[in-house]
Amino acid sequence: PRIIYFQWFRSGRESQKMRISINNFQSAYALNTKKARKLLLFFARNLPGRTEKWSEISLIIMGDADIAVINSIYFGRNLPTDVISLKYPPIPGEYGQPGGEIYVNIQRAVTICRRRTSWTPSRELALYIAHGCDHLSGMDDRTLRERGRMRRMDLRWLAKAMASGLVSNLVPARQRRIT
Repeated sequence: PRIIYFQWFRSGRESQKMRISINNFQSAYALNTKKARKLLLFFARNLPGRTEKWSEISLIIMGDADIAVINSIYFGRNLPTDVISLKYPPIPGEYGQPGGEIYVNIQRAVTICRRRTSWTPSRELALYIAHGCDHLSGMDDRTLRERGRMRRMDLRWLAKAMASGLVSNLVPARQRRIT
C-alpha cells in the first residue's frame, strides 16, 4: 500500500513544503507507518549539512528479494543489502528542489536482530533510515574512514530519535509471517 503524507515544517525563518511517502512493498512484517512517517520527517528536518530543501522523500520498505533487484539495477550487484538511497535532481516546473528515495530492508533488520539480544528490529530499521538520510545529505561510506564517520553519525541520529520516542514499536513485536 502506498501512503502519502504532506508535511509543512519550518527551517529557520522559511517554511518548506515536503512530500513524505511511505511505500510498503512487503507483507511478511508489520510496520507502524505513522511512526515511520514521523521518524523520516525527524531525520529529513535535521539532515547534516542540509542547505537545500527537498520536494519529496520516499521511504520504500522491502524484503531481501526486492531490494536485491534494486541493488542490481542501480549498482550492478544482485545481492540483498540493508539500505539504498537515491537522490534526484529537481523536476523542471516543480518546486526546484531535489527529491530522494530510501529503500530499506525490513527482512534484514528482523534477521540481524535475532543474533543481537539487545537490539530490536525497530532500532535496526531506524538505523537504516538514518543511514539513508545521511546518504541523501551527501555523506558517503566508500572508504573505511568515511564508513566510520558515517556510522558515528547514524548512531547519533538513532540516539536522538530514540530519546524523542520515535523508534519504539516501529516494527511491532507481533510479526505477520508468510507461510
